[in-house]
Formats: sequence, C-alpha cells, structure tokens
Amino acid sequence: MRVKGSPKIFNFVSVAILAAVGLAMASMSWLKWSDILIDFGREVYVPWQLAEGKVLYRDIFYFNGPLSPYLNSLLFRLFGESIFVLEAFNILVIAATTFLIYKLFKEEGDGLSTLFVCAAFLTLFAFPQYMPYGNYNFVAPYSHELTHGIFISLLGLYLLRLYVEERRYLWLASMGFCAGLALLTKVEVYFSFLTAVVLGLFLAFRAERPGWSGILKRVSIFGFAAILPVAAFLAYLSLHMEVREALRGIFGSWFILGTTDVGSTLFYRVIMGVERPWFNLGRMLTVFSWYAAWFVVVAVVNHAFGKTGFLRKHAGLVACLVSVLVFFRFHEWVPWPEIFRPLPLIMLLFGAAIFVLFVRSRNGHEAPGRSIPVLALTVFSFMMLLKILLAVHIVHYGFALAMPATLVFIKALLSWAPSLLTRLSGHCSFYRMAVLTTIMLTVGWHAGVSWGFYKLRSFAVGSGWDTVVTYGPGVTSRGLHLKAALEEIEKIMAPRESFVALPEGVILNYLSRRPNPTGFVNFLPPDVIMFGEERMLAVFEEAPPDYVLLVSRPTPEYGYEFFGRDYGLKLYSWATDNYEPVSQIGAAPFQGDDFGVVIMKRVDG
Repeated sequence: MRVKGSPKIFNFVSVAILAAVGLAMASMSWLKWSDILIDFGREVYVPWQLAEGKVLYRDIFYFNGPLSPYLNSLLFRLFGESIFVLEAFNILVIAATTFLIYKLFKEEGDGLSTLFVCAAFLTLFAFPQYMPYGNYNFVAPYSHELTHGIFISLLGLYLLRLYVEERRYLWLASMGFCAGLALLTKVEVYFSFLTAVVLGLFLAFRAERPGWSGILKRVSIFGFAAILPVAAFLAYLSLHMEVREALRGIFGSWFILGTTDVGSTLFYRVIMGVERPWFNLGRMLTVFSWYAAWFVVVAVVNHAFGKTGFLRKHAGLVACLVSVLVFFRFHEWVPWPEIFRPLPLIMLLFGAAIFVLFVRSRNGHEAPGRSIPVLALTVFSFMMLLKILLAVHIVHYGFALAMPATLVFIKALLSWAPSLLTRLSGHCSFYRMAVLTTIMLTVGWHAGVSWGFYKLRSFAVGSGWDTVVTYGPGVTSRGLHLKAALEEIEKIMAPRESFVALPEGVILNYLSRRPNPTGFVNFLPPDVIMFGEERMLAVFEEAPPDYVLLVSRPTPEYGYEFFGRDYGLKLYSWATDNYEPVSQIGAAPFQGDDFGVVIMKRVDG
C-alpha cells in the first residue's frame, strides 16, 4: 500500500499511532498479564534464585537454555527483585520487537501496510488474553525463552536482509551471534531460525558466487560468531560443575526430547493437532477454502469496479461499507478460534511462490535484495508453526508460535496481493479497502475478547512491585485463597524456613521469599516425565523442606486429573507420611474443582 507525502512525517505519525495502540493495550491490561498460579511463578522464581547465588542446572533443575534465566537474574541484580522489573523490561522488548517488525516488513514507499502489521502485533500478540489463564502474551510469557528467542530471531533475519543488501562481514558475524543466542533459548525457536537463515545464506551465496574459498570464509565467520555465546555460558557453568554436566544443561531440552516421551503426552498431541489428525487437516482445508473463495469474490468485484470511472472513484467507500455490514451481520457465525488454521498451508504456498520467482528471475543481481529476506521470514514463520501444525491458533502457545506467520499473511494481503491485482485489473481500490476494513474489524474483535477477560480481574495478590491483579472471589476463589495462603505462610513459617508446593505453586515461594530446597520448580506431569519421580523422591529424602504445601491444580490437559491420585503417587505418599497438616485454606486439594491449599509441617524425627 503506497503512501504519498513526506516519509519523515509518515514515520512520525506511524510512531505516534503505534505508541497510542501500545499504551491503550498496556493500560487495559496493567498488572494483569500473568497468571497467579500457573507457569509464571517459574519465570520469577528461577531468576530470583540465580540472583541469590544459585547456579542453573546444578542447584535448579531446568529444561530450557540458560540465556533468559540469567538475563532476568541480571535485571533483578541491577534493579531489584520484583515482578514489575521483568514486566517493564518485557515492554521494552515489545517496543524493540515492533521496531524490528517495522524494519523487516517495510518496503520503499509502502508504509501503511507495515503500520497495520505492527499494530496487529501489539493488539493480537503483545498484550492479549484470549482465555481465563494469563501468561500467553509478551509482557508475562509462560516462557521467556520463547519471546526472547523470537526477538533474537527477528533481529537475525533483519541482519540477513542487511547482509544481502550490503555484503558486509559485520552483518554476517552478527547474524551468527544471534544464532548462538537463539540456541540458548528454546528448541523450536532455534530450529526455526537456523532453518530460515541457512536457506537465506545459501541463496545469498548462490547469487553472490564468492567461490568455494569465499563460501568457506563466510561460513567460518558465521560459525565462529555462533559459538561465542555458547562458549561463554559453557565456561561460566563449568566453573561450578563438570563440563559434561554443563553441556547437558545447556542442551538439556534436546536431550529430553531424545530420551523421554514427554512430547508424546496428550497435552502436546492435542496442541499439535495429531490427536485427531484427519479432523484437523479437514478443518485446515475448509477454512483455507473460505479464504480462497473470499479472495476470489473480492478480486472479481474489484475488477468490475474498474470498468467505469464513477464506480472506480467510490470503490473504497463501497468496500468499507459492505465489509462493515457483512462483519456485523455474520461475525457471530464466524468460528474465530479456527480462522488461523490455514496458516501452515498459506506459508507453504507463499514460500514456494517466492522461491520460484527467485529461481526464474532473469535479473539475478536484484532478486536477492527483494526475495531472499522475504523467503527466509516465511520459512521461519512456517517452522514456528510446527509445534501447533494441525491446530494453529493464537489463543494458547499460538500467541508466539503463530505470530510471525500471521504478520506475514497480513502483509501479503495488504501489500503483495494488491500489487498482483493492480496488474490484472489496473487498480485495487475495492480490494484494498475491503481487506483493510476486515483486518481492522478482526483485530478489534480480538481486542474486545481481551478486554472482556481483563475487566474481570480486579483482585490484587502480592504487594508493591510484586502485585498481580487476578480474578476476584466473584469469579473464582483461587486468588483469594492464594492471598490467604501467603498470609498464613507469614504466620506459621520462620523467615528462612523452606517449603515445596505440590504439584505447582512456586509463585508462593517467590512472593514469600522462601526457597524450595529440592531444586525442582514444578511437579506437573511433564516435569515428572522429564526428571523422573524416583529422582525427585531421592532429592526430597536428601534435602527435605520444612513444609510441604498441597495446592489445588487439576491437570486434565495432560491426561492426568489429580496429583497424588493419577500421577505423582510416590511423592504424595512420601509427603503425607512425613508431614502433618497445620492449616487448610479453602477446599481440600485434589478432590474436585474447588480451590484450596493445605500447609503441612515436617514431623519431628
């Protein structure tokens, strides 16, 4: 979408608009980003323990790369230990990610479509809540390795673009350094980024034709830079443990994937869509056919509006009115969680089209600058979808995994498709406005869903910069009882006494500033599978905590309803044999849907 006028003025207006969108979303969701119990406790507890002097993989059992925990612990050391320190830094990461998205998608003279892509990122992915539980946003993610890894990958893809345009070794080395950093985050992010950048460099070398010695030199520069961050962490960790253990910690997630069946549990089968593959594939093709039919209809109408000057002049206004009327008439019929299902197929088709254009280009010296970065970004977007391949969504893990593909799709609809239609019909006024209006209405609908959840959250747990605003007693008793549990912990336990929350509740350790001596953060089914219940039990017996908390946390999503009944039986038996209840808040845990916490003290002797 080409924009007339001064680029400087447009850039200033774009920054102002994006700042307004970001501020509006942040204001709507202020301090409501994280879940008070699930996942995010690990994200604050582990950096706190590292800032206190513990060592990852030696004192804390961890299954992702070390970059994010140590970065967050550095923030704690510099600015103090608080949840808000991480949230404030993550908002800066969001701003930097928005800038990278703008630079990656920006084309000469085409700023409007890129502006909408950035606004879609802020609205759909950076600050949303589409389900009762939080943690699926960039401010308080369930895994910082995922959001940090995405930022690093986007930075690396932008450096690829600079290298293709300028052929400077500095960009190549910086790209390799990003690859090394990505390796220290999360498997799916690193694998996606490496696949995209290797393909991009292969095509760049093919166009550049530097010869075998030149290729070897370039690969060496990239590889050496990639080794640096990994070597730095290996050297640090090796000061505190054997090199073998340090390597196993850094590459722990790869080891776990290769030696355990955690990836084949019900939860991950459902997330990926392989639990019902043919049903999910059918849904993907069905929704894709809806998109194809919609595109054909709009393209035909757009072509018809070009036959007379009057219709062509008012095509945009008509398209806007028709899109609004159709949306408000039929939006209740739209299966909104389904609309992102075709993204893998769309990315495959789009990537194949770019690759064909690259190969067939007669102007080889110009093609890389335009097609290689776009192809690499598309490949990265597709690879990020593999974990949710047959059930793509933005509601859960999709807030991060589906983000790149969604933005590429929006850019294609707003910029690349209009260029094609202009060649066919001589104009694309109707199409452009129809697409623009539909995207704005869709983004607005999703923002409304987030608002619906956020307005229900009005109950504060924690205090000061550790405040989390969650649901009040009128919605659920969980926040009320967790707050009461914190108060009870302060009454019962001495300042340095330790406790373990089973199966999840390490946020209570962090908020009360009392350690968990076992080194295991959670005891959910994936954790039990990854680390082994016998190993957990041995650590408990060797370093028993002063107290054990039994915390209501049903886990049907993993195929096991309750801890102590469907999994973790040995841990539960050991706890009940060696500890006695001293306080109960709410309902008895592991009995039903009602929330409760039982505080148990170790039996003397």
